[in-house]
Amino acid sequence: MSEDNQVAAVLMEQKQPMTRTLGVERVFTLGNYQTIRFIDTVDNIPEELAFNADLVNKIRALQFVSLEKNYREYVKVHEKVNSMSLEDAITALNKDKATSLEEIQTILTKKKEE
Repeated sequence: MSEDNQVAAVLMEQKQPMTRTLGVERVFTLGNYQTIRFIDTVDNIPEELAFNADLVNKIRALQFVSLEKNYREYVKVHEKVNSMSLEDAITALNKDKATSLEEIQTILTKKKEE
């Protein structure tokens, strides 16, 4: 019995549902020998869904699109702050950070009320 099958057997005996993780990683070149790495991970996928090839392919495709989108958003922010003085860039980034945190808090508050 392979090691994976042994682990699966032990978990099944313990009535522990098996889950899988899907992850993708992409490294983008920024130039001047610099790179940036983006990683997207989906955890706790029930095993019965993880063995559905069509579903897994769709999730991976979504992950790759998300990585590309996040890279392009990074480039957009990077270009914006590069055109500013250091002090203005820090102020703008702090403002964006505060706005994002407020939006997260609003979402979490709405979820609790539901």
